[in-house]
Amino acid sequence: MNLLSIASECISLETYRLKAENALLKELISHGEFKVLWESTDCDHMTSERVKVYQDIETLRSEISEIGEWAEGRVSVSLVERYDDGSYM
Repeated sequence: MNLLSIASECISLETYRLKAENALLKELISHGEFKVLWESTDCDHMTSERVKVYQDIETLRSEISEIGEWAEGRVSVSLVERYDDGSYM
């Protein structure tokens, strides 16, 4: 699930934002944390990926709202999914 919408104030994205927040809350309630995959491409078409663990939504929301300060190209922020046993995929 793409998570960029949780920092958006656009009304047309409200439903998607709520779905993203619900997915994050479900992870927090069930596991006490969630992992997010950050993918970015810079102006030279170099890509980078990192996975970060979060214990709250506000930290993630803050980091997403700061993307404009460092991003030079496309950025994707996605929730890392889990297997049925709770381990990360």
